[in-house]
Amino acid sequence: MFGRRFSRRALLAGVAVAPGCLPQGQLKIPYNRTPRQQADGWPIAAPDTQGVDNAAVDAAYKQAFSPDKLPGIVSLVVSRNGVLIAEGYMRDVNDIDRAEHVVSVTKSITSILTGIALDKGILASPSQRVLELLARVPDDPRKSAITIEHLATMRSGLGISNDEFAYEIEHGGGRRRPLDFVLSQPLAFMPGERFWYRDVDPHLLAEILSHLTSVQLDVLAAQWLFTPLGITNHRWLRHPTGLTYGAYGCFLRPRDLAKLGQLVLFGGAWNGQRVVSQSWIDLATSPHALDASEAGFPLAYGYWWWVEPQRAGIFASGHGGQYIWIDRARQLVVVLTAAPDAAGNGAGIAIPQMLELVDVITSGVRS
Repeated sequence: MFGRRFSRRALLAGVAVAPGCLPQGQLKIPYNRTPRQQADGWPIAAPDTQGVDNAAVDAAYKQAFSPDKLPGIVSLVVSRNGVLIAEGYMRDVNDIDRAEHVVSVTKSITSILTGIALDKGILASPSQRVLELLARVPDDPRKSAITIEHLATMRSGLGISNDEFAYEIEHGGGRRRPLDFVLSQPLAFMPGERFWYRDVDPHLLAEILSHLTSVQLDVLAAQWLFTPLGITNHRWLRHPTGLTYGAYGCFLRPRDLAKLGQLVLFGGAWNGQRVVSQSWIDLATSPHALDASEAGFPLAYGYWWWVEPQRAGIFASGHGGQYIWIDRARQLVVVLTAAPDAAGNGAGIAIPQMLELVDVITSGVRS
């Protein structure tokens, strides 16, 4: 899960590491968690000014910077109450300005864009039928039942695995449109019957918005989302046919991932400006698929957002260790990024490891 793919991961998700920035013979640079002042809209303060013990945050950063723990980690960014209270870069201090591939965190960005499309009236309802929106006649009448909500909860039922989809995108995409390939696949389950985490469902949403607006998803993201948030360092990859990938391919800085988390935490507003409706944020981050456990870890799924019931948190997740963790009760956002686990051997940062760092930070929240 979380966007595992074969060679495309190595091509798209590589994290640039500048060896000259590391002390010779060391994996990580010396520990530091003090945020840097930048003209990017983030207010900066020490943790204790926002009701978080400095010692707890320091403990999390010392753990992250430890040479024998989390070898793949690249960054750790923390905000509370809309204030950036800590950030650290383990490989290169210049990673503060480097946009990297966030892999399947892209799905959660697609979720926000879906909400904005609903707010603008481009989409009418999550219950709208996908094939009607695409003006397509199904080869199987049962496919007519697939709705936007089925896509957003990974329940379309289309019988195509991530590996099959990725192979077609990489090697067959130049010969035919991905949409033609996707819609020709048989149903493995009835729409809405079963949760199946894959890239194909958010990809269909990108197809829908492109069809309805005649504008690609990356352009819509720049206009609707990134510009209002003051995010200027971004890019989003496209298929050879020109379609923006809906499930992956977005490149952002860690501080800008934290802005997305803050947007969700504040119910769709950033610095007092409404970007997406509160109603969509509430709907998208509520548990809809309760059978979404990953490797035995108990999770639920919203509309392209993960829900962690034990801590009452929500998060976006990208392969190898890209996370936006949102804790509404504590007004806390935690972002982790990591070097990709392109080999698929488990070298990335898993959910329990991410939550371990989160727990250390939240242990210091006083009010």
